[in-house]
Amino acid sequence: VVTTEGKFSLPTTGWYVQVKAKMPDQSQGMWPAIWFLPGVPRTPFNEIDGYEGGFLGPGEPNTIMHSNYFADQGQQDQRTTLGFDTTAGYHVYGVRFIPGQSITAFVDGRKVYQLLASSTVTITSEPYQIMLELQVATQQASGWHTVTTASTPSSTMTVAEVQAFS
Repeated sequence: VVTTEGKFSLPTTGWYVQVKAKMPDQSQGMWPAIWFLPGVPRTPFNEIDGYEGGFLGPGEPNTIMHSNYFADQGQQDQRTTLGFDTTAGYHVYGVRFIPGQSITAFVDGRKVYQLLASSTVTITSEPYQIMLELQVATQQASGWHTVTTASTPSSTMTVAEVQAFS
């Protein structure tokens, strides 16, 4: 895990973060993620998942990404088929947060997910920390995520750079 927790938080006024990364093979339980967690302890847990990999859906797991916002009104998520293999090279994964308005995810400059604030979804203004993580999915996730097998190789999520703009 690489995190900005305890080092700095993104501003409450809005931001854009982009991560240039090469994702691991996600077909056997690897779960790479680019997350944004509330930067202040004991605040509402409005997590933003800009990129999560390894989800089941239409297409190969290495071509699918999951984006998510845990709003006060409940989980707002979407799976997107990217049309390319995320393990084949480096790609730029971006997330733009405009409090009270929208959360938008991009891959290589192309918008792939957007959540707009509405009468039924509040996009809360709060500081966020950046979290880059590679997890391993267990059998408990088998209904919606790939899982490890005896032949699952060790894996790496390779991050070339992270840029944050406010």
